[in-house]
Amino acid sequence: MKLLRFLLDAIFPISCLSCKTNGTYLCAACIKQIPRETGILYSSNSIPSFSMTKKSPRPYGGGFCGIIPTVSYKNTVAQKAIHLLKYSRIRALAKPLGELLGERVTQFIRANPKNWLIVPVPLHARKLRSRGFNQNDLLAEAAFAGSNISIAIKKQNPLKRIRDTKSQTELNGTKRLLNVKNSFAVTNIGAIQGRSIILIDDVATTGATILSAGNALIDGGASEVWEAVVARD
Repeated sequence: MKLLRFLLDAIFPISCLSCKTNGTYLCAACIKQIPRETGILYSSNSIPSFSMTKKSPRPYGGGFCGIIPTVSYKNTVAQKAIHLLKYSRIRALAKPLGELLGERVTQFIRANPKNWLIVPVPLHARKLRSRGFNQNDLLAEAAFAGSNISIAIKKQNPLKRIRDTKSQTELNGTKRLLNVKNSFAVTNIGAIQGRSIILIDDVATTGATILSAGNALIDGGASEVWEAVVARD
């Protein structure tokens, strides 16, 4: 695989997906131009439909609080970068996207100082074998490299995806919710007991995945759960 990547890079030199500058998939200048999100997404509906509101946290009861978005998925540069990371397996894009996410989450953590635990949303084992990596692990590693924030990645992740669900991309809100219902389980209750958790995911659309994962964590004993995403759709 590394030899193939080397040959492809030699034949088709790496260039910024936005401005075509050589040497990087996403240059610093283009990253800087991506508009940042500043609010928090909440919802009070029984079927997820998150919007930037001032509603109080925990609209679903329990400890699920809301979504912390970094950029909009409508931004074509961010959208293309995420797509290339996930489906073209260009892992190098996890670094700039993760650093973007890290800036956003670090601001949130500074404003809400607690003993936070970062938990990337896991893939099902079958999908992980097919893709070769969990993009959320890579994003979390890049986001918090060199920090003292606790991260539970790969085998240390206390959350497990126990159902291999259909892709959410072609489903509507209600079907998305049913598709991922009861898809997650906690495998290490001691790691999350009483903890404040921030889940890491690449994109949030309806919020169905975060609700399923968040419910599993709350049921397992977490005190509160947020989700931080690179992009919100």
